[in-house]
Amino acid sequence: MNELSALCGINMPDLIFISDTWFTETSATQLNNYSLVKKKRIGHGEGVAIYIKRDLVAHEVSDCHLRETLNNSNSEQIWCEIKIINEMILIGCVYRPPLSHIDDRNKTIISAKQAVDRKAYSCMLLAGDFNFPDIKWHNDERIELLSGQNSAASVFLVTLANHNLEQLVDFSTFEASNGNAKNVLDLIITDSSTRVINLSSSMPLGDLSQGHRILSWDYVVLSKNRTTFSNKKYDFNKGDYKNFGKKIMETNWQQLFENKNTNECYELFCNKYDKLSKQFIPLKKVHSTRNAPWMNKEVLVMIKKKQQLGNYLSMTNWGSTTLICEYKKLRSQVQKACTHRVRVFEAQLASDKNNPKRM
Repeated sequence: MNELSALCGINMPDLIFISDTWFTETSATQLNNYSLVKKKRIGHGEGVAIYIKRDLVAHEVSDCHLRETLNNSNSEQIWCEIKIINEMILIGCVYRPPLSHIDDRNKTIISAKQAVDRKAYSCMLLAGDFNFPDIKWHNDERIELLSGQNSAASVFLVTLANHNLEQLVDFSTFEASNGNAKNVLDLIITDSSTRVINLSSSMPLGDLSQGHRILSWDYVVLSKNRTTFSNKKYDFNKGDYKNFGKKIMETNWQQLFENKNTNECYELFCNKYDKLSKQFIPLKKVHSTRNAPWMNKEVLVMIKKKQQLGNYLSMTNWGSTTLICEYKKLRSQVQKACTHRVRVFEAQLASDKNNPKRM
């Protein structure tokens, strides 16, 4: 989580899909400036999660019937909807355990596409670890099936074809311990492939000898403008509450509420309160930081260097023994540096426990 938090500060993604979380009840899952939607696998540590940047209008699927269908308890998947101006986009994150049955995943994929077809959403995007090593996705758009026609992989491909869905990842996504990346396990499925651009991958997180590569892409929305939110809030410490209260007392509430029902009275009161707040309580700027509070420049530089060196080794087929040793050393150093900085920050926080602003 520490390295993920640091990368979020560097790249500022709008959405983060995690298809195998291994969160526990005591895991620190918070990321600065992000909301978390997650689903834990019952009885196991795995699970799926989507981190959503706080300035996006997003939540789990609102339609009760569709939510029940998409978030089937037998499937490790989570679905959300994002509203951007005049578009409502359906997004999902999934984890399919190896050798598991495909029926539940296929049903939810079909339900999601049907929701788009009936105009409940403008488009859909599903990402995650599908664990289909028996499907070879070639960059010339060929698809090679290495298992039988009745296999889960074959049924999955038929589902995509029958519902006009495209899978976009055509490069290996799992980095083996020997440096070779062979299988395309992590997929991106959409009904509109032209919206997904600049698709790329980078080295796995953490100090692991093998793992899933990080996939990154841009998603094109049709809206010309993006909703922006004010970075100001009321400075309550400087409010003129004497005059605020005076205006409240001068208001003829009986006349204002006459012949109004409860909801109308409440709305009138809120409007009056908001108007007086703007008049008697000044605003102040809210300064937010991109990086985690424990982060410093040295750790950021190390993380960037690790990513750059790992990506270079991957592109050169891990041909340099010297650089491989340097990368492994750097990978371990990043992990230790992140852990150290978190502990230092926590110690500082504990020593300053009487400062409510620090907490």
